[in-house]
Amino acid sequence: MKKKVIMLSMLAITAAMLTACSDKNDAADVPEVSQAEESTENTDTDSSAEAAEKSTENVEKDSEVKGSDYVMPEEYQNILDKYKTTITEKWDVSKAFDEGMSSMVSEFCNMDAQDQIGYTLYDLDADGQPELLIGEMDTELPANRIIFDAYTLKDENAVQIFESESRNRYYLVEDEAGEILIANEGSNGAASSGWLYYTVSGDRLTVQQAIMYDAAADEENPWFMAYDDDWDTSNDEPVDEDMAQSVINSYTDNYAKLDWTILVQE
Repeated sequence: MKKKVIMLSMLAITAAMLTACSDKNDAADVPEVSQAEESTENTDTDSSAEAAEKSTENVEKDSEVKGSDYVMPEEYQNILDKYKTTITEKWDVSKAFDEGMSSMVSEFCNMDAQDQIGYTLYDLDADGQPELLIGEMDTELPANRIIFDAYTLKDENAVQIFESESRNRYYLVEDEAGEILIANEGSNGAASSGWLYYTVSGDRLTVQQAIMYDAAADEENPWFMAYDDDWDTSNDEPVDEDMAQSVINSYTDNYAKLDWTILVQE
């Protein structure tokens, strides 16, 4: 009887020891899995945060390329001073034209809208040298986002790239692919109009595409697609009005809202 009791006691002790060992092994395994998972989660979180930070930095760098954090060259400052004189002395259209200035600035002054004339610096051809732009500060409507005048530096001189007039206006296009273009809306009268789109290289404009309206050439089908800017529709491709308007709208919808600085503070 005593032997049976002793045997049962030994079996109970052995079972208890095995259970304790099993619990210790299980307890030892759990933290290792948790630490590995936690380490992976932390690494993923750190990577995501780093990627987001780099993405933000890239956006900021892209913005800085087109920004106005550029020291104004003396050649540009001379142009601005001349425009300030045009505004303060209220030059008429003929004098502005004779002086090589945009007549639209004089027209704005005549309408007492000189507070809508501003300037900015913008790298039109991504060569690291920003161009000087003078334009209308009211950017709510695409039609009002006019660039009156544009200059670049060439051989340490300010060289005019283009100049707007009432019936010959220029706009900056920033398309969805990030390409920078200059749009030119011109008119020779009710029967003749053009919408021309250019790239910029230095002081040169190179036409990429154009839509022409020429009722004198074909009154019933006056719309044409062109890839030159000679306004001669005889060698251009006829298109229907829907196609023409679709092309025009695709550019107009991307007329840029520029960050203007007022030229003359009242």
